[in-house]
Amino acid sequence: MGFFDFFNKKKQAERVYPSSVSAVAPVSGTVVSMKDIPDAAFNSGAMGFCCGIEPTGGIVEVKSPFTGTIMQVASSFHALGVAGENGVQIILHVGVDTIEMKGKGFQALVREGQKVKEGDALLEVDVDQIRAAGYPAIVIAAVLNTDDFKTIDLDASGEVTQGAQLLKLTR
Repeated sequence: MGFFDFFNKKKQAERVYPSSVSAVAPVSGTVVSMKDIPDAAFNSGAMGFCCGIEPTGGIVEVKSPFTGTIMQVASSFHALGVAGENGVQIILHVGVDTIEMKGKGFQALVREGQKVKEGDALLEVDVDQIRAAGYPAIVIAAVLNTDDFKTIDLDASGEVTQGAQLLKLTR
């Protein structure tokens, strides 16, 4: 099963979700709009609506943007998918081309199938090591089921604090 296969499966049972939901910032830093993410797969919208956060240096914990279940963890620990109890499916992708680091500088703190609460630590990332390897360290949050929502608004700009509202999604 590939990394994105879970999210491409047909819905097995329709659930009723709230009409308006949110996702909080997984890290603190500077908000980056979708068009300014330095990766065509994300800035083109091919991965769904997304935004990024450029974290400050050092060791950073990437935290869950909402309560849900870990659906996939990349073997290189640079990305993972979370399916929220609120109906949002999101991928958190740390850096651009960081799969090439083969896990160096990344530590997964969760496993597939694990239940998480909003704000739980998911990954530990050495941002300085990513930059030293020559890669952008931007933390990208992409809504994989964008089509399930009428509107998705980026609710933050400039500096954002981990845990502050980042996205507002309306069905």
